[in-house]
This record gives sequence, C-alpha cells and structure tokens, in this order.
Amino acid sequence: MQKKLAALLLIVCFMIMPVLTGCALVEVDPQRDLDSVVAVVCGEQITKRMVMNEWNRQKITMNVNDAFEQSEEGETIIGTVLQNLLQDMVKRIIRREHARELGLYPLTDENYARVVELADQYYDDRLAQAEQALLDSFAETGGDATERDFSAEAEQSVKLTMENQFEFSREMDLRQAEDAVIVELLTEHYGRDVVVDEETLRSEYDSMLETQMEDFSEDTNGVISYLNSGDLIVYYPGEVVRVKHILIGFDEQTQAQIEDLRAAGKDEEADALMQSSAASIQDEADEALARALDGENFDNLIVEYGVDPGMMTQALRDNGYLICRDSIDYVEAFKQGSLALTQEGQISDLVLSDYGYHIIYAIDVYEEETIPFEDVRDQVEEKTLSLQRGVAYTRAMEAVYEETDVELYVRRLLRGNINTIGYDNALLVEEYRFAQE
Repeated sequence: MQKKLAALLLIVCFMIMPVLTGCALVEVDPQRDLDSVVAVVCGEQITKRMVMNEWNRQKITMNVNDAFEQSEEGETIIGTVLQNLLQDMVKRIIRREHARELGLYPLTDENYARVVELADQYYDDRLAQAEQALLDSFAETGGDATERDFSAEAEQSVKLTMENQFEFSREMDLRQAEDAVIVELLTEHYGRDVVVDEETLRSEYDSMLETQMEDFSEDTNGVISYLNSGDLIVYYPGEVVRVKHILIGFDEQTQAQIEDLRAAGKDEEADALMQSSAASIQDEADEALARALDGENFDNLIVEYGVDPGMMTQALRDNGYLICRDSIDYVEAFKQGSLALTQEGQISDLVLSDYGYHIIYAIDVYEEETIPFEDVRDQVEEKTLSLQRGVAYTRAMEAVYEETDVELYVRRLLRGNINTIGYDNALLVEEYRFAQE
C-alpha cells in the first residue's frame, strides 16, 4: 500500500571532481587489467580489482543497473566514483598504519570482538534488505503469503550471494568493520581531552529546540526522519503516529480499476466503485474488527486476515508505519484514520480506502511535547561530545593524510573496463585475505 519511490542516489560532490574518462569498450585482458596497481601507500599496493570490488559493493545501494553503467552518462559518473573510492581506500590504509604507530593496532581481543559484531550487523542488514525485496516482489505478483517463508528465502539468497560474490563476502564485511573500529579508536584517541561545560550543553539544547520547533512545525516529516535515524528529538509537533493494520483488501482487478480511474481524474467514479465493492468484503472486515476489539492478539489477526505485504513479517509489524500530517506515501483515508488515533493500543473503526478496509492499531502516538533539558541533558552531552570529538579526529587525520606519501595511477584505474558487467566473478576474488579471522 505504501507508494514505491525509486531513486538513484548520486552524491553531488562526485560531480565536481575532475573526471579522467576511459572507454569501457577497449579490449584488454581482464586478468591483467584487474591486476593493475592503481595506488601505493605505506608500502601497500591497491589494485584495480580491489577498487572494483568496492564499486560492486556500493552500486547496489545506489540502484545502478547495467544500462546506466554502459551509458555515456554512467561512464562519466562511475569514473568519478571510482576515483573517490580509491581515495577512500588510500585513507583506510593510512588510518590503519597511523593506528599502528599509536599502539592501537593490531586490535585487542575486545576491539576485534567489536569488528565481528559490526560484520554481523552488516549481514543482518543485508538479510533485512533481501527480505524486503522479496516482499516487494510478492506485492507485485500476488499470491498466498502464508505459504511463503520470506525469512528463510532471504537467508538462502544472502548466503548464496556471499559465497559467489567476493564483494559481499564475510571477508569484505570484516575489512569494512575493521576500518569502522579503527575510526572509533582514533576518534577516541584524538577526542580524549574534549570536554563541554553546562553552559555549552544548555546552548546546544536551546539551539536544537529552536531548530526543531521551526522545522518540524513546518513539515512533520522531519520527525519521522529523526525517529528512523535515532537522532535526538527535543520537540514533537504532534500529528505523528506509528501504526500497524489489518488490510481486508479488494481483489486485484478492483484495485487496478480504481487506480486507473484515479489516474484518469475520475475521482467520483473511483469513489463509487470503492463504495460498491466494499459490500463484498464487509462481512470479513466486520468479523476481523470484532475480534480485534474483543482483545485478540492483533498480530495474529494481521496474519489471518491481512493482505498488506508491509505487514508480512514480525519485524515489519513491530516497526509499523510512521505516519504524520505531511505524509505523502499513503492514501489519504489511511493517513487520516491513523492520525485520528490518540493513544497507544487504540484500534480504529473500519477505514475504507482504494485498497479495501483497514483496521488500524496505534503502536505509538507522538503528541505535541517539548522535552525539558533536564530529561535529555545526558543525551545532549553525548551528542555534543561526539560532534566535537569528531572534529578533533578529522583535523588530526587531515594532517596525517597530507603528510603521507601516496602514489596514484588514476589512468590505470580508468582504462579498459570501468564497470564490472563483463568480469567473471572468479576474477574479482582477491589474494589478500583478512588476517584476523
């Protein structure tokens, strides 16, 4: 039911860096091409193969498809992205070697446990994304969700991918996690002397409150962004709820007819079809509502009656949908029915929309509220210290990067293939292995 918004995430700063273009059609030996040394730093070589693995890993999150990679625009943008990835890999090595100089590397057993913990989180995130992709596919094709074990299918898919694509292997996860831990250690090292006084904390709180009151009052979607990211909220403007629901849906043909009428601007005809079609699902909807109001487990009723793919797993039901006054991703009837709920655990009456009848359950209701400084003082301190320690780390490392000799061979990186479409997966496996596991 939630509208799909597909967007190619391209970082603007990539576009302002100089691009040395290469032709993806140049005939070169793939093995030799991938073996090309594209940088030397701290006595270590970075090959084109290593950069291409980083690109393969990143392009999935950017929604890049083969057609874009092979387009003229794609080649230009990818050339710039590859240069940025190379710079990042150079800095990663410099960070590791600088940590070694400071006695922070090799990692202690405790810090290595943190590496494993992060790598496990990467796996869990990949698993959740795969499961969501399966759910999205189910939403498009239809079928009986009760006969599908989306979690098991996602796990099988992820494991197969990790076994056959080196860029998503456990080893690559460990490398990325190790760098994240090194950054944490260096930040702690350079920020160890940073302190903040009460006056500064109060000033930060006041500034945060002023900004949120202005921004959230203008657009309540800001609250949802903060809730999703886990950022500190000190002001709630109201008209924000988290809900789950039972959707007693129209058949696919009816939904498609209503959608077509809406698209053609024939809202009165769409409304009439919606109202007339409601009779076919009225008894089932009444029965589900009565059971919900009698106190039966709402999640069990979702599984028994519901057809919304967004509610098909326990994790999705637990998270629910965040709805606010300015939401545009939901049909209006469902949005208004959700916002009408005023307390946690409240269940709506039947709400009719273009998709069928909704029975909505309020997981959380975020009423208008200003959180006092005293209630969030420790969180403000943690956030302020984190930001200031981050600044100290960044300044220190910029000096280290500047002082380190680096040999870059960008032309080697951009000659031959600058995408991974034609490469055999076996060629992308690196000889370098992660040493600590």
